[in-house]
Amino acid sequence: MARLAGTKKREKYFRVNLTLPIHLDRVLADLGPTTWAKGGSKLPKTVIMRALVRLLMELKIDVSGVKTEEEFLERLRQSILNYKKK
Repeated sequence: MARLAGTKKREKYFRVNLTLPIHLDRVLADLGPTTWAKGGSKLPKTVIMRALVRLLMELKIDVSGVKTEEEFLERLRQSILNYKKK
């Protein structure tokens, strides 16, 4: 497979095991081929996840007091709205 634009050659990677419910894995699995069908490159799940982590790095997320996944999701939504206002 050809190297995707924007990925760094010979960058060192750390393998991460990620446990997802089946429906969330399906979202990632379906998104990759969708990009290819719309004229882009098929995106592997790892590329999608790396891009999401990079986005997290840009957002200023207030995680104080967060105890659940749902609370974190709500903070993410708030951060995205604030990010869009810039």
